[in-house]
Amino acid sequence: TSAEEDWPGQSSAANLWENRSDTASALVELDSSYSPPVVLQMSINFNQQFTQLCSSYSNANLLHLGCGVGSLTFELCTAFELVVGIDSSEPNVRLARILQHHGEISYELADEGVLTEPRMAVVASNIDRSRAAFFHVD
Repeated sequence: TSAEEDWPGQSSAANLWENRSDTASALVELDSSYSPPVVLQMSINFNQQFTQLCSSYSNANLLHLGCGVGSLTFELCTAFELVVGIDSSEPNVRLARILQHHGEISYELADEGVLTEPRMAVVASNIDRSRAAFFHVD
């Protein structure tokens, strides 16, 4: 670590945190030229970058507040021994548990009005889903 860092990777974490507004602005300012797959890829890239940043803590456990349906939680399982996801939305936690158990879940993406497109959310095969736990809190 550099002399300015209190813990390994601190400057990388600070850089990621400082650039969060750029990512958020990019997502907010999306126009019709960005398709849902582009937005999804931006999210996946962030999850992978954040997980890589945390990779030096492989024997640690992590509490992930606001885990949603678990996309980042599962990705963090590659960097931590145990990742506990907490969310206030019971439907999100239920979906995260289904993804954990089955490794995939099908859903309908609203395309236009009542038109939908079938999709599949899949947890990557290199992720040990048993390292995740999901809980609902009020």
